Amino acid sequence: ASGILGGSQDFQTGNGSGAVVPPSANLAPGSVFTASMWLKYEGNAVTSGNNNNINYHRILSAKRYWNEKVGFEFLVRDNNQRRVHGRGAQDNPNYQADLVDDWKASDWEFVTMVFEGSEGKVYGYNDGALKFSKNMSAPGAMPNGLGIGTRADMDDQAWDGKMDELRIASGRRSDEWIKYAYENQKFDTSLFGFG
Repeated sequence: ASGILGGSQDFQTGNGSGAVVPPSANLAPGSVFTASMWLKYEGNAVTSGNNNNINYHRILSAKRYWNEKVGFEFLVRDNNQRRVHGRGAQDNPNYQADLVDDWKASDWEFVTMVFEGSEGKVYGYNDGALKFSKNMSAPGAMPNGLGIGTRADMDDQAWDGKMDELRIASGRRSDEWIKYAYENQKFDTSLFGFG
């Protein structure tokens, strides 16, 4: 599937879609990390126009079920065309906040999530701009690995669309870094001029 930079991973909703990075010493970003990616929602709501079709699409999850006391999760749910939802290792506090203009538009969105467990916060960015800051329980260890576009057990509730250029980095990236990452990858990039 075509993506922002070359190909992209095309996920289909349902069991067995997505990928799981197995647990390892290298999969240990800690409780403070930054995840950035391009997302394009392509679920039933795009053609039906019905928000009821936007429910439980896992983007990143280190959990096998919603209240498992490990890792973290980041997903689209609650029949809302703008919102994302998630939690750290504990159930509460969890967050839900508007991040995009409309998932049903099926546009590519450059999403960056900063999980700041030491503050009990999560920061959501779209196209390099801060969209929200919410309370969230700290991310925990990932004994199940990390589901990409799915839960950690790949059993259910997969992302329905495309994902490209996923990056997870330990630590908190600055606002400037996040903006630059977006500007560096967008379609009409022109960061430097030579004349």
